[in-house]
Amino acid sequence: MKSIPLLSRRILKYFLFLIIIIFILEYALRAVLFISLNTYFNKYIPKPYGQQMKEISLFPLFAHGGWTRFDPVCFFMPKDGLFRSPEGFIDYPKEKNEDIRIICIGDSTTYGFAVTYDKSWPYILEELLNNEFQNIDIKVLNAGIPGASSRQVKRIFQFYTAKYNPDIVIWRKEFSLTDTYKVEKKSNLIRYWLWFCMYNSRIFRVATIAVNKHEGPIRTSERIYNFIMCKSEYCFKEGDENFKSNFGIVKKIAAENEIKYVLAVDYVQKDNDRIYNNDFTYKDKEIFPVVYTINAFKRVLEEKSINDLFIDDSHLTEFGTSIIAKEVFNFLTTQGWVTDIQAQFSR
Repeated sequence: MKSIPLLSRRILKYFLFLIIIIFILEYALRAVLFISLNTYFNKYIPKPYGQQMKEISLFPLFAHGGWTRFDPVCFFMPKDGLFRSPEGFIDYPKEKNEDIRIICIGDSTTYGFAVTYDKSWPYILEELLNNEFQNIDIKVLNAGIPGASSRQVKRIFQFYTAKYNPDIVIWRKEFSLTDTYKVEKKSNLIRYWLWFCMYNSRIFRVATIAVNKHEGPIRTSERIYNFIMCKSEYCFKEGDENFKSNFGIVKKIAAENEIKYVLAVDYVQKDNDRIYNNDFTYKDKEIFPVVYTINAFKRVLEEKSINDLFIDDSHLTEFGTSIIAKEVFNFLTTQGWVTDIQAQFSR
């Protein structure tokens, strides 16, 4: 066998050297991000909420597959199941064993990022409903996913959550239109692994964020940034003129899966010493039906501090989650949704 030419050996040497440098930079960046985020939780997030947030946020910085798996359409998803439990994410039987099944979909504010499982608003809602309707079994599943975008929540519902036969679906997320109704689920194998590598690279992520923040970003870099950050520019497709929000698309998907009741909950956030929910957006996007919790928050603020409700701009304390649960409970009972479903399966 002929020896490798000198030029080829040099190229191979430089290539290996480049790989080693990239490897070192990748894990150095992961370490810096880990330390920075850990410092943020320790410094700014009051106990006991800081530890709750760390358990979800920190580990994926070193291995994004720690509690998630990559999906070419939904980007990242919990790998052990779609629903929160005291032990983490779990799967759940698709066929109903309970009388009424409610699924709450959303991001970390539905998951209960800063509170324990039994203090998240879906769990409190389940307790309230079962105390009120003691003759029927009601299960409320928490399908909130920390870090999920509005686009992700819609797509995960479209391809996965809707198949779990809920009687009621409750959406708590922003009300923009960032996705289309028709989504191609299949993905080319090469493209899948290309996105997988890009998505998991912290070097690539930081680089695309930097490019995106610069004026006049390169179009390709902008698209990559949007993918990695789970965002998307809305691309018009035939038939999408009927939708004004991702929630509107969720309602369409629910109807296709014979889910009669779909409910939105306003997304109340904190800005310094005030709270807001961009209520004009709900009217503009034709969000209906919707539970407005902001008035309940404002009533509480007449006697409580804003820090009694929020630990940061959007994540709620135990007291804050209980407000959402009570407002949703009041809506479901006054509108007669539970009794209507009960009457259907009693026939």
